[in-house]
Amino acid sequence: MRSSPRTFTVLALGLALALPMLAACGSSGSSGGSSVTTVPGASNTVAAKLVLGASPECPTRPYCLIGLENKYGLHFKQVKSLDAGGPLTVAALDNGSIQVGLIFTTDPITKEKGWVMLEDDKRLQPADNITPVINDTTLQAYGSQLSSLVNAVSAKITTESLTELNRQTGIEKKDSDDVAQQWLDTNGFKVVKRAPKSGPTITVGSGNFGEITTLANIYADWLERNGYSVKKKLNIGSREIYLPALKRGDVDLIPDYGGSLLTALDAKNPATTDPNTNAHKLATALEPLKLTALNYTKAQDLNGFDVTKATADKYGLVKLSDLAKPAS
Repeated sequence: MRSSPRTFTVLALGLALALPMLAACGSSGSSGGSSVTTVPGASNTVAAKLVLGASPECPTRPYCLIGLENKYGLHFKQVKSLDAGGPLTVAALDNGSIQVGLIFTTDPITKEKGWVMLEDDKRLQPADNITPVINDTTLQAYGSQLSSLVNAVSAKITTESLTELNRQTGIEKKDSDDVAQQWLDTNGFKVVKRAPKSGPTITVGSGNFGEITTLANIYADWLERNGYSVKKKLNIGSREIYLPALKRGDVDLIPDYGGSLLTALDAKNPATTDPNTNAHKLATALEPLKLTALNYTKAQDLNGFDVTKATADKYGLVKLSDLAKPAS
C-alpha cells in the first residue's frame, strides 16, 4: 500500500474528524521541497550506505519507514523528504541523490526507466484494493441502482488497467477526464445518456494525485452517463482532508484504498493481506461514520521501493531483505 500518503495515524484522523477542514500540506503527490533526516542506528548493511527518498509522511507510516525498520531491520544512511512517488522522487532517483525511492506499484515509470522494484518478500504491504466509499445519505437516496452501477465499473478495473491509465496520464500526459471517458467506452460502458434521475446531486471527490483523480473521473462520468446529476470535487488533498468532507456530506462518493483506509481508521486492527478480510473489517469501521464501502476492485496499488539497475547490480538487490545484507 502506498506509505503511504493513504495510511494515516489514528491521532491525525481523530483530529481531522474533530476540526474544520484544514488546508492540504505535505500531502500525497506534492511537497514544498526536500529535507534530509539522518537515521540513527545505521550499521554496516547495504541500507546504511543508501539514501531513501519518500513522502514527508513516510517516517511515521507503518507501511513505509516504520515497517522497513521493524519488519526488515533497515536503517538507511539518510531519509530525504520528497513526495509520494511523484516527480521529486523520480528526479532524485534518476540523478542519484537518492538510491532507493518510494514508487507505487502501478506507476509505469519503473518500466519506463528500467529500474528494479524490490520484492516485498516479508509481505510488509497489506492488500490495498481500490474501494469506492459513499455517504450513507446519498446511498439511501438512490438505493441499489446506484451501488450496482458503481460496482459494475469496479468489477472491470484491474491492476493492469490501472497501470495503463497511469501510463496515459503520467507518461503521455493525456487529460485525466479524457482518459476516463475512453476507458468507459473501451470497457463496455458506452451508453447514450439516459433520462435524468430525480434526486440530489452526487459530488464525486478524489485525493490529490493522478491515479485516484482518474478513477474518480471514471466513476463520476459513468454516473453522469446514466442520468445522475454529478459534480466533481477533485484533488481535495490527503485523507485527513477528504474523509471528514465525506463524513459531513460535502463529498458523496470517493475512491479510496481499502487497506490503507482500514488501517487509518483502526491502527490496532490493521489491514491484512486478504482483501475479503479487509472488506469485512472496513465495513464495521465505517458504519459509525455513516459511510459504506462498495465493492472493491481487483486493482491494487501498493508501496514499492525502486532502485536503479546499476544499484541493484552493485549490491545484488532483488528483494527488500537484500538491503539488510552486510555491505561488501
